[in-house]
Amino acid sequence: MKSKYEPLFDKVELPNGVELRNRFVLAPLTHISSNDDGTISDIELPYIEKRSQDVGITINAASNVSDVGKAFPGQPSIAHDSDIEGLKRLATAMKKNGAKALVQIHHGGAQALPELTPDGDVVAPSPISLKSFGQKQEHSAREMTNEEIEQAIKDFGEATRRAIEAGFDGVEIHGANHYLIHQFVSPYYNRRNDVWANQYKFPVAVIEEVLKAKEAYGNKDFIVGYRLSPEERSLQESQWKLQRNSLIKLAICQSTIFMFQ
Repeated sequence: MKSKYEPLFDKVELPNGVELRNRFVLAPLTHISSNDDGTISDIELPYIEKRSQDVGITINAASNVSDVGKAFPGQPSIAHDSDIEGLKRLATAMKKNGAKALVQIHHGGAQALPELTPDGDVVAPSPISLKSFGQKQEHSAREMTNEEIEQAIKDFGEATRRAIEAGFDGVEIHGANHYLIHQFVSPYYNRRNDVWANQYKFPVAVIEEVLKAKEAYGNKDFIVGYRLSPEERSLQESQWKLQRNSLIKLAICQSTIFMFQ
């Protein structure tokens, strides 16, 4: 008798033609194990290699695209060309046993830790005070300028280029969990009154920048994924609902996104 779980082990083809050996995905794991400067440490390699053995896709821990966006200690960095050599070793370890290797590209926004941010200058769509990873007291984030928003978008594109140069099979854009992209979509975080008040503008701009980098430096086999949060939780004025999320998903589906998490 065929098990209802048997299809999970079947091969599956993504819309861009890439074949996965099964439907299992290793989600990004926050391991807090990279070097202090964000370069890949020796202990990360056997850790991720072991966990990538039997899945179709393996995704590395959220990797900051900018020094301004570091949200936890030991976070891997994809913010500098000097990170590429270590990322090559990581991609090799992740792909060693046949999985497709993706790196999750991430910006903490308001959730960035002041002690890991240059001059402690944390930025967000709008001014806000909140607790982030491991904090007992709140920190404050200031409103981003238009120039800083444009730079953050470019940072996602540059991170994609580095992922391609490092040999990854794709990237996953981190648009969830109260980090920068989520913050622009959420009315709780985004109280701007300029063009960036449009909840779709920032995530779509990031997607377009990532796809532009793929077009310039990669090929059709390069996978682009997007991580969503279904709803907001633990917020006084939570306004992220499934209906809003469905509209966002519909909007970004106009782009060439091959995978949602």
